[in-house]
Amino acid sequence: MNFLKTIEKSARTLSKWMSYIAAGLVLVLIFLICADVIARYVFNSPINWVYEMSYIIGATIAAMGIGQLMLDDGNVRVDLFYVKFSEKMKLWVDVIFSVFIFIPAYSFLAKALIKNCVTAFNTGETSVITTWYPLLWPIKAIICIGVVVYLIDYVIIVVGKIVKLVQQYKGKENRT
Repeated sequence: MNFLKTIEKSARTLSKWMSYIAAGLVLVLIFLICADVIARYVFNSPINWVYEMSYIIGATIAAMGIGQLMLDDGNVRVDLFYVKFSEKMKLWVDVIFSVFIFIPAYSFLAKALIKNCVTAFNTGETSVITTWYPLLWPIKAIICIGVVVYLIDYVIIVVGKIVKLVQQYKGKENRT
């Protein structure tokens, strides 16, 4: 059990630090876009690489912040039915959907992203959106890391919910 606690603590710490980096990158993104707007409208000379850099930084922000979003339970839900459920029913719904839909889907996504990243690295794939032609494997690697950390965080949360369900079941069993 100590091994699992160590993994959980490490994943939470990593997610926290990744979210701090993402928050800092938001400021960098704002600066770049403002600089481009000033260059474009004041000096009539846009900065060619800012468009491409803005989507790269935006993808980095999303990938690095998603794990902490999950840990903070910051996801947006449509609570038409869920809000009316008891806490135990919410746990069951979360666990069932997570185990049978979300964890397999995110595992498949992580596997596909890793394969795509390795291919981009091996082929030297570059972006063709601007004349800058940056290598794509670094941003793909960041996205892979973000999704894998998100998946680990998600599994940790689901395991915690399963533990709660087991504890509730044991609590009822001890009372009878």
